[in-house]
Amino acid sequence: MPAAFSDTDPAKLHEFMRRNSFALLTSHDEGGLTASHLPLLSDPDAGPHGQLLGHMARTNPQWRKVKGELMAVFSGPHAYVSPSWYEEGATVPT
Repeated sequence: MPAAFSDTDPAKLHEFMRRNSFALLTSHDEGGLTASHLPLLSDPDAGPHGQLLGHMARTNPQWRKVKGELMAVFSGPHAYVSPSWYEEGATVPT
C-alpha cells in the first residue's frame, strides 16, 4: 500500500473506528467468503492491538462458520436503522 494511503498510528486508527463503528466483517470458510455489516466497538486497551467487540444476529449464518482470521473494514460515516422503522415484523437493525 502506498504510504500516502496508509496510517499506522494506533491512536488514530482506534479513534477512526470509534467514530465510524459500522464495519464490514468478512470471513472465509470452505464455502467461500462471507461478509456482514455490523456495529463494532473498539477497545484499544485490550491486548497489544486492542480488541473489537460486537454482536451478530442469530439468524445470520456467518457466526456459525467463523474459523480463523476475520477482516473488519471501517469505511466511514453510517446511520442506524431501527427495526421499528420497518413495516414487517421480526427484523433486525441495519
